[in-house]
Amino acid sequence: MLQRIQTLYLLISIICLSVIQFGADIFYLIGEKMYVLNAYGVIDKMPGAEVKMVKNIPIFLAIVLLVVLLVVSIFSYKNLKKQLKLVKVTGVIYLLLILTLGFIALTNRELIDQKTPLDYKLSTGFYFLVMGFPGVLLAIQGIKKDLNLLDSLNRLR
Repeated sequence: MLQRIQTLYLLISIICLSVIQFGADIFYLIGEKMYVLNAYGVIDKMPGAEVKMVKNIPIFLAIVLLVVLLVVSIFSYKNLKKQLKLVKVTGVIYLLLILTLGFIALTNRELIDQKTPLDYKLSTGFYFLVMGFPGVLLAIQGIKKDLNLLDSLNRLR
């Protein structure tokens, strides 16, 4: 299981998603006040003020789903076709999450009911989210390579 390189790629993706899950800010919403979007929702983060949840957005559910799918795919190494399907589904969900958050940040969607427009600044959490995605793509390539190798060996028998 750990001898295969795609396991390492999937572990890198799990680590990147775990960083987001446990507190990294995805992006900042800057207006009259400063707000932060993290995995649990939008938080009012003014210096010296009490930290409070402004809007609950359960991004953590998608992150937990991705981590569970990645762990299940790591442990299904004996059935490569099943593992490939799981990693492809995980890649699609991962891409949808990145595109959704990127769309929110680029189009300045109003996450908070506020009259003044907010400026969106990407934070470390978004970069960790993007850094984990190539791990899923490289794992798909590695699994396909293993499948091709096994198919060629089966033809020789």
